[in-house]
Amino acid sequence: MEVLKNIRVYPLSNFITSSKTYINLPNELRNLTTKEQEDQLGFLHIIENDFKPSALLQKLVDYTADEGKILIIDIVSLWSQQKQRQPGAIYMNSLSCINITGLIAFLELLYDSPMDALRRCQVDRFDFRLRGIVIDNLSFLNFENDNNYNVINLSKFEKLFKILRKLREFLGCWIITKSFPMEFYNGIENSLVDKWSIKRKGGVAQYPTRLPESYMKGMDLVVCKEVANGKAQYARVGAVEK
Repeated sequence: MEVLKNIRVYPLSNFITSSKTYINLPNELRNLTTKEQEDQLGFLHIIENDFKPSALLQKLVDYTADEGKILIIDIVSLWSQQKQRQPGAIYMNSLSCINITGLIAFLELLYDSPMDALRRCQVDRFDFRLRGIVIDNLSFLNFENDNNYNVINLSKFEKLFKILRKLREFLGCWIITKSFPMEFYNGIENSLVDKWSIKRKGGVAQYPTRLPESYMKGMDLVVCKEVANGKAQYARVGAVEK
């Protein structure tokens, strides 16, 4: 027993890394990046105003369904309610993930003990490769301690990206996240407008969504859905100085 007291236990992720998988882009996004960039695409953020799982997101999931499993963290509670579920998809749909602290806690469990985390998704077989993680929708997250928003919740977004980066290194999976464009916050969620702005010298730098700039800059590719002449298309976006 004295020997056991001196044994230190480390997460398996400290010693094992998986070969990385990369996002297979559908035709709608192919012209937004070079072939070299696409071959190394591990982090993608989509800005669009679809409440339901969009056709683009479903294509991104379908493109890798035959090669492994995709974990969909269903914050919007719409993916898991579809009559025809995505083949090869695993759904995490829990009240514990509708706030940023609970989401981070689940992702940390996935990093420290993947099987325990996946059991919460009603998975009982683990003979598969987790190829990707989809988080839909970050704009629906509830935030704590609203009066200290900038101090507490912006730092939590940094923590969120840190654990996503660790998961990519450990499991090799790609990461796709989604949020709403400005119209969402300027309309039914108007009370959030000022809180999402990040002030810098010379003005406010922001992407066309209200997620922290530090989080957005960690993405390999950020795309935004636009409608012109009644036709929807996606454009690559970056920070805009105002």
